[in-house]
Amino acid sequence: MSKFKGSKKRDLKHQESSSSMTVDKIIAKMEDGMTMTRFYPTGKRKPENRVYYVNVARMIFYWTRPDRHDRPVEGSVKIREVKVIRKSNFSKDFEKNVDYLKKVDSNCCLVILYGTTFNLKSLSCIAQTAQECSYWVEGLTHLMNKNVPHPTVVSRWLQMEWNMLVPIKQNGITMKELKTFLIRSNIKMNVAEMTEKIKKLDVNNNAVIDFKGFKAFYESLMNQQAIGKYFYTLSKDNWKNVLFKHFKSFLMMEQKVLECN
Repeated sequence: MSKFKGSKKRDLKHQESSSSMTVDKIIAKMEDGMTMTRFYPTGKRKPENRVYYVNVARMIFYWTRPDRHDRPVEGSVKIREVKVIRKSNFSKDFEKNVDYLKKVDSNCCLVILYGTTFNLKSLSCIAQTAQECSYWVEGLTHLMNKNVPHPTVVSRWLQMEWNMLVPIKQNGITMKELKTFLIRSNIKMNVAEMTEKIKKLDVNNNAVIDFKGFKAFYESLMNQQAIGKYFYTLSKDNWKNVLFKHFKSFLMMEQKVLECN
């Protein structure tokens, strides 16, 4: 578990101030993993140690159990979904464990609020030292504010989608997994179209496509000439602008958005 107040002074002698460390070094520490004690919203579940990591390539942070040699990922959060990160011992999770909280240094307490809905989820932890708590605040804040090029965002998203689609112990996906991807992405495509696209991407002629083929499949969806030709009919100044009344007509006629009427 996290260090108690009694050992605070001894630990501070060996801490390195965050001001003397570059952000890159802080993030490198986060990538290596740091143990923190997690608190849960129900008082029935006792606080437990977890090892927390940052994966900059995928722009997520995740945690594993410290007692597992294979270290399977127990949970993860997309950094772009993080809304608030602060040093604090005020959260619903902490409120359920008041007695335990009295024994620890409040400077080690970390609260992260995240999610995509109005009611955000919370992650309440106690770092092993106040300095490690500061590392998480500074490191995540930096990553939250980091401007990532759009192609990089798309590439990371495709990699995550691929990881969810690929069956266990398989190296590729079939039409079944592609259908799942299309449904999740709200894209409609009939079987004939899918079959035709898979034939072009199936280099081994076994009805299975690899990640390179998956990316090509996505690019074929995003670069359809028919869409460009259609919008050209709405533009009156050589593709530069589309008037509001023409865009409104498109929404009503093609997208069936009746609210535009």
